[in-house]
Amino acid sequence: MVAIDWKLRDRAAGVTTSVRQPVSATKLEWDYGSPRILTAVGEETSGHVAKLVLGDRINPPSQTHAGANRSVYLPAVTGAPGDGNAALRRAMMVALSGVGMSVLDVEADAAFQVAGTVTVKPPDGGQQSIAIVWLVKDRDGKVLGRASQANAVPAGSLDGRWGQTAAFVAAAAV
Repeated sequence: MVAIDWKLRDRAAGVTTSVRQPVSATKLEWDYGSPRILTAVGEETSGHVAKLVLGDRINPPSQTHAGANRSVYLPAVTGAPGDGNAALRRAMMVALSGVGMSVLDVEADAAFQVAGTVTVKPPDGGQQSIAIVWLVKDRDGKVLGRASQANAVPAGSLDGRWGQTAAFVAAAAV
């Protein structure tokens, strides 16, 4: 069990509300940002905060999410060494499905697109910097959000099979 302490602050009055949110997660789920855990935290937190800020003006979740198109298209991931492009795309499809998104094969049918680009720098002192940027776009190509990930890994460690690394990357991005 992990707990997150949330504090809502008013600029003039300081802390106005404090809420402790218990999160039931394994160490692995917590450390690697399990989509299930992140979704649960986000949904519960957003509901509390919206109620505190908007009061009675908030619509019940059943009204705000009714008919929402949760479909997404994933084009090919680009720039990754080894089997990273394919492995990251597959892992992202699984991660998005795990949070209730419908992953579609036809771009025109999807409400959103999630595109991944990988940048790898040359090795330096046995380490290699890698950066991954995921862009979330609407049907018109307008960027709605961005998730950026960066890390230094042992040089050449991603030149072959990515395996579970791709799953960890996708889960954290989602």
